Amino acid sequence: MDNRARAAMIRKVERRIRAKYRKRGLILFLVALFLGLLLGVLACKQGIIPVKSSSSARPSATVTAQPEYDGALSEVESTPTPMLATPTPTPENAPLAATEAPEQGGVLSNEALSSLLGGITSVDQGNSNDQTQPVTTAQVLPTPTPAATLLTPDGGQDTSVQAVAVEPTAAVVETDPNAKGSKSNPVRAGEAFEFETQVLSDGMKRTNTSSSEYETLRFSITLKNFLMPDYFQANYANRYKLTGTEAGAELEMTLLSSTGTNSILPQNAVLITFENDQGTINEGYQLMDAAISGTYDIPLAPGETKTLYKRFKYSEEEAMKYMVLTYYIDGAAYKAYFLLEVVEPVVTYNTLVKGDRNDEVKALQERLVELGYLSDTADGIFGSNTESAIRAAQANGGLAQTGVADNEFQQFIFSDSAPSASGT
Repeated sequence: MDNRARAAMIRKVERRIRAKYRKRGLILFLVALFLGLLLGVLACKQGIIPVKSSSSARPSATVTAQPEYDGALSEVESTPTPMLATPTPTPENAPLAATEAPEQGGVLSNEALSSLLGGITSVDQGNSNDQTQPVTTAQVLPTPTPAATLLTPDGGQDTSVQAVAVEPTAAVVETDPNAKGSKSNPVRAGEAFEFETQVLSDGMKRTNTSSSEYETLRFSITLKNFLMPDYFQANYANRYKLTGTEAGAELEMTLLSSTGTNSILPQNAVLITFENDQGTINEGYQLMDAAISGTYDIPLAPGETKTLYKRFKYSEEEAMKYMVLTYYIDGAAYKAYFLLEVVEPVVTYNTLVKGDRNDEVKALQERLVELGYLSDTADGIFGSNTESAIRAAQANGGLAQTGVADNEFQQFIFSDSAPSASGT
């Protein structure tokens, strides 16, 4: 084959190769174009690429704008969102903001959501005279910012408490100002307060009448004690790094009856907050089964009684005076005020008789000497002189003259009202 024929054959092979790759290139271009269009559509649907809407587009629904927050918190405006039965714990000493909730995990807070919607609330109050339909948004649980952290003995954080979030709004019903549970006639420590409240099928508060499926619960609540910072220092300072702002209420709660059959979480069924004379509200932390480092998703079955604790951040300037119970009937919120009182712990004394020798006898003798019933030295030995002194004190106090220092006698003799031997 001569050179001319060889060159012609090479050109023919080159044309075939170019035609082959042009065809493959066209196919790859079409595939890339299709994938690009597909990815663009998906990006627009996911909101990655903003899409400008026409200025002439009309809204699809009419919304009701609510008055903007004026800085005065009411009980209902600051009530917490019902918590799930098993919420994720956050640091114990996390403070609560009634109108502020930072973002978490891409979920907007209530405040941010309200701002985006132009002041529109997410609650259908059921009794509004406005004929427009309010917008309903999903419940948002805020993440509080800790001001101080309780530490476990090994230095780790105590994460047993999650802060309470913001509740939907319910209409507050004004009650008789002189009725038991009002500010002028609050429930005192040790007094039981019985009430009924309604919950939805999921155990959450019935804050409006939009659902006709609900259960009626009957509770009894007794405020047992007001726990001040010195209580926490005395009982927990050796195990936790405290800040001096720990305070709370110890209460006893009984589910007397229920129209349902399942256990409920008191945290979801009612709202418990704190309030001072000026109306300042402290929402506090969730109900727990211990003063510190307890469990907060506590079930309560019909007929069952449990001791619960509600802590809050103590401030002398705010001076909380009441524990406030809010419960719900037919979408309306009712309040009961409990006076915060420090109750001294009841001491039970061992019975002391003639012949006993111990420090308890010595403490009793010192008290009898102080009141003038005993002239001997307090030596811790229960002898005849001590017995005679006890009889004299019993006679002066109107008690049976047994000469035995039982619990009743020691409660009497160690009280501030115990009379002296001279009768004063």
